[in-house]
Amino acid sequence: GFEKRKNRGRIDVYGKWEAIKTKWVSYYLNGKEEPGISVKKAVAASDEWCAEAYMETDYSTLSPEDFRKNLKAYVLFNELYLKDE
Repeated sequence: GFEKRKNRGRIDVYGKWEAIKTKWVSYYLNGKEEPGISVKKAVAASDEWCAEAYMETDYSTLSPEDFRKNLKAYVLFNELYLKDE
């Protein structure tokens, strides 16, 4: 997919966008759902419009290393930006 690059904005660095686009369009046209990729949900004006609110999360793909990495990032962020609060 797209990655953000300094002075260039979001670009398709690894050439993955066409495959992703094809998959998304196919899922949309065929009404297919896949956890973490797509979801079918009728929403009203008062509902949450963010698709992630209705998607299932596949926790089987998470590893202890993922948890440690994110915990370290969280602690570092707190130390750098929220230390004086």
